[in-house]
Order: sequence, then C-alpha cells, then structure tokens
Amino acid sequence: MSRRPSLGDRLLRVWGVAVFVFLFAPIAVVVAHSFNTGRLMAQWSGFGFDAYHAMLDKPAIPAAVWVSVRSGLIAAVVSTVLGTWPASPWPGSAAGGRLRSCSC
Repeated sequence: MSRRPSLGDRLLRVWGVAVFVFLFAPIAVVVAHSFNTGRLMAQWSGFGFDAYHAMLDKPAIPAAVWVSVRSGLIAAVVSTVLGTWPASPWPGSAAGGRLRSCSC
C-alpha cells in the first residue's frame, strides 16, 4: 500500500514549483515579447522576426556572438583539465599509478 504524502511533502512540492515559475516566467515573457514587431513592449503590434533580422544585419553582433562561443569553449576545456588533473593518479607518486583508497 502506498502512503499518502505528508503536508510537508506537499508544501515542499508547491514551493519548488513556485520557485521555478518565479525564475523562468520572466525569461518566457522576454522571449515572447522578442517576436513583437512594435517598438514598445507594452503594446503587441504583431508577430514577426524583425528584431532578429535587424540584429543579424549588423556585422558586430555575429562577431560578438562568435567571441562569446570561443571564450566559452576555451573556459570549458581549461576548467575540465584543471578539474580532472588533481584527481588523476600519476606514476611515481605515492599511489604508484594506482588509485588510492580514502581512509577517512
């Protein structure tokens, strides 16, 4: 027989949903309004890709996106190397190339 969730479990579930809505609702609003063809966000003028076409027509914006992508990839590679290097056993070390067991 399954047990009924307690009041604390239900409140925690409601709180989790509320936090996600609080965090992601503004993002959804900005994304939805990015397709507005009007100049004001307060008034919906119609659906369109005008802002995205204007953005891609300027050569500085794709160049800036490319710089961001490259720097993100470099940061990911460097952090992966720096994060895994201390965790790997080296031949000639105290472990002798074997994984040490923790006697914590």
